[in-house]
Amino acid sequence: MNNRYVNKPFLRLLELYILWVIKELPKEKNELLIKMEPQLQKTYKSKKKWYEIIADEMELNENFNSEIVEKWEKIKLYNNNVELFSQKIVDTYFMED
Repeated sequence: MNNRYVNKPFLRLLELYILWVIKELPKEKNELLIKMEPQLQKTYKSKKKWYEIIADEMELNENFNSEIVEKWEKIKLYNNNVELFSQKIVDTYFMED
């Protein structure tokens, strides 16, 4: 596993959420997250879908999602590396110094 995620399991979930928001989440990753839903629901005491749990935990809303989509639409013209984009968004919005 990448050192980026050591002791930060939620970090990867956030990145996958960003990919879901911009409609770039690979099918196999989405299927894996759907399989993880029961555990996420148990952990976060929720009956919602995986992406709703992430949004609730991080207090994200449609305004945030729209902003991310808008950023992606501009950036992908120059750099369409979705993994790097999701990492940069998470780093910018959620990582503490």
